[in-house]
Amino acid sequence: MIINPKEYVEMLEDKTYCNLLKVRDSLLKEIRKFEKYKDKDRIGDQRMSTPSPEATYHMNLQYLGKICEMIAEVYIPHCIEGNTKETTDCSVLLNNIEKLHSTESGIQRIRKNLKLDVDDAVDWCVKKIIRTDALISREGKNWYVIVEGCRITVNATSYTIITAHKENKKC
Repeated sequence: MIINPKEYVEMLEDKTYCNLLKVRDSLLKEIRKFEKYKDKDRIGDQRMSTPSPEATYHMNLQYLGKICEMIAEVYIPHCIEGNTKETTDCSVLLNNIEKLHSTESGIQRIRKNLKLDVDDAVDWCVKKIIRTDALISREGKNWYVIVEGCRITVNATSYTIITAHKENKKC
């Protein structure tokens, strides 16, 4: 179903930064799929469907523009002001960076998940967390830091680094 871009934006107004990124990625997937197969023969039913693949593609491009605007508006509050339901001011984590630690099992988990070959996994995580391009959010009892393709989870009360995972191959 196609809706106008204004209604589309209204549907997404309460989404968090991370949720907006997921919506963007989904739109990009649909756009790329159309672009990849647009010149190939389609079964007649697809051309006759309502809305047509071309109309859907056109609207997805418009939606993508709107979602990118929303992401740009939310990005700074996400990292600095923390004015959404699921995020809080990331300066709290950064101001307590010296308190970061992990358990022995946490360190082993981080090394295993990220395939790290470093002596100090906690120091490695700290260096990632303080990067200016790190996206920091708080959801419930944990801080989540996404940076360079990694997602680092930190307990918000004890400042224990619980785990870290690869988000993509870049990490």
